[in-house]
Amino acid sequence: MTVELAYTLFFQGKVKEAKQIVKRILEKGKDPKATLLLAWICFQESELQSALEAIEETINSDAKLFEAWVLRAKILHKMGRPAEALESLDKAYELRQVFEEYEDYEILILKARILLEMGNLDLARKEIEKARKLNPYDEEILDIEKELGSGVVK
Repeated sequence: MTVELAYTLFFQGKVKEAKQIVKRILEKGKDPKATLLLAWICFQESELQSALEAIEETINSDAKLFEAWVLRAKILHKMGRPAEALESLDKAYELRQVFEEYEDYEILILKARILLEMGNLDLARKEIEKARKLNPYDEEILDIEKELGSGVVK
């Protein structure tokens, strides 16, 4: 049983089977990609505390996994901890720029969403403008712009 098989099963919607494989892998030792998947599974199942514990373990094992920081932000956001979620997104954005060849606008969208919910409209607009430059036709970007009152209509 491999982590790759667990990911394949997860993306096929076979979450229970993927979780079983991940748990078996983790019984044998630490594996950041396995704990990352476990965190995704727990997040999907709304087991937020378990998801946070798994993602913290992932980050402690490999702090350069930008995906882990994005997921950490999603978990913290859902837990009602927006300031910490924003810090995680800043870290993800920083890592993405250092280790990847392209900019991930998902980070910018999530950051804009959190800032909007916090009532920080000016910063939310700045983040959504950056995201719009990368993908001007994304539905979520257009939705946030509409919420911000930018006049953009779907």
